[in-house]
Amino acid sequence: MNLIEKKCPCCGGTLEFKDNDRSCRCEYCKKSFVIEKEANSNSGVDQEYDYQLNIAPSPFRAFFYIAFCLILVLVLFVFGLVFSSMFS
Repeated sequence: MNLIEKKCPCCGGTLEFKDNDRSCRCEYCKKSFVIEKEANSNSGVDQEYDYQLNIAPSPFRAFFYIAFCLILVLVLFVFGLVFSSMFS
């Protein structure tokens, strides 16, 4: 397996990953990336690949978004109860 070196799109640090890896993590900024491997159409007998690095989605982002929405609904509900009791 070949060791591939690319620059981190976020911080410019060096990313190292193997030819068959599906993901990697930058040691400098700690961002995770999904590796997409595309065959280079100009290559001859030995197949060459272009590697695209896409930021991996964080599994906690959805959790925090849902928790934020639930807290917001709860706060609005409490304010609704307080204001409705003030004007009744």
